[in-house]
Amino acid sequence: MRDALPLTFAPAAEADIPALTRLMAATFAADYRQHGGGDPRQLAPYTSDELFHSWPFGCTDADRYKIVGADQIVGGMVIWQFGAAEYVVGLLFVAPPHQNRGVGRRAWQFLERAYPDAPRWTVATTPWSDRNRHFYGQTCGFAPLAGAAGVEYERVRGA
Repeated sequence: MRDALPLTFAPAAEADIPALTRLMAATFAADYRQHGGGDPRQLAPYTSDELFHSWPFGCTDADRYKIVGADQIVGGMVIWQFGAAEYVVGLLFVAPPHQNRGVGRRAWQFLERAYPDAPRWTVATTPWSDRNRHFYGQTCGFAPLAGAAGVEYERVRGA
């Protein structure tokens, strides 16, 4: 891991969404190319701002964050809350030039501090990225969700 980049995690304002969307699209496209995704249409959700604005059915609250390092946005996160019982990492991405520097790990640590009472976290990863599955499983302590075709994970507090 290269030298740790000083980071701040802050709520994303509406004015941040275009820059976050551009960064998200570039990040997922690079990951797709590197890991050999199968169908380029799988990138469609990551090319618009919809993930920053939509709430899935049953979601009771949503939070958007920007990850800032060296005075620029280097990543983003969207957290969906389903009552008090479940929190979903709807989106967590780090721009390629800032990957492998502990940014994702520190983002997850920020989320654990920001939501200390979250009893259960879930996340769905892209099917093409072994690195994402490794990150959520090994770095964040998520376990594969039974019957979820290998792309959905959960982390239960105290488990």
